[in-house]
Amino acid sequence: METRIGISTASYCLWDIEPATKIAVSQELEFSRIEIGLSTIKMLRSFKSSSHLFQQLTPFKHITVNVPWCRVNYGNNNQTKVVIDCLKYLNEQLDIDAFVFRVDCISDFSLIGNSGLNIYLENSEKIGSWGRLQGILKSSEYQCVLDVNRATRNENYLRQIITEYPDRIAEVQLNGYKDGFYRVPITFSRQYNLINEVKSLKVPFIIEGLFPPGDQLSIINERAMINEILTN
Repeated sequence: METRIGISTASYCLWDIEPATKIAVSQELEFSRIEIGLSTIKMLRSFKSSSHLFQQLTPFKHITVNVPWCRVNYGNNNQTKVVIDCLKYLNEQLDIDAFVFRVDCISDFSLIGNSGLNIYLENSEKIGSWGRLQGILKSSEYQCVLDVNRATRNENYLRQIITEYPDRIAEVQLNGYKDGFYRVPITFSRQYNLINEVKSLKVPFIIEGLFPPGDQLSIINERAMINEILTN
């Protein structure tokens, strides 16, 4: 099994379970990589204050954190200072590979750029976001997280970003879309071509589709399918 395949705790959003259970299920399924999805500042603060989760994460060899993306505007403001302070604390407590910021949530890089944290920028599905991300990659040294769903849903720049910036892609997030449902497992959307497009990248691949509550078999099947494509 490809050790580059990991899972995001955001995949359990429909399960109505606590963060500790999300981590436990990921460990039970023998993932060595995990991405902690914290959609709101409230979730970030709660995670920061839950020291029991830090010990629970020690078996994982690689940890990334997807920082809040709901109702945030990262810039030279107090909200950004609060988030960065929380992230710095997490960075001291855990061996975190990187913090993932959605590029469409950032209006100003002054505080983020001076935080001293290892930051990845995640692409967006919003119209016009690809041009902005191109400009940022050209003028900075940030690495990016490539979400294949967002790179194809509207502007369809998946091949272009792989061709122009293959060395700047640090992680791939795998999820699909079908019939108005966004962020579904690839085994549900059957967009296997999305994985074939990115399989040449020598980076981690993070499962991020939303799985039915309690359905561990669906996650096992998703990982097996990804593994088969990556290794053939």
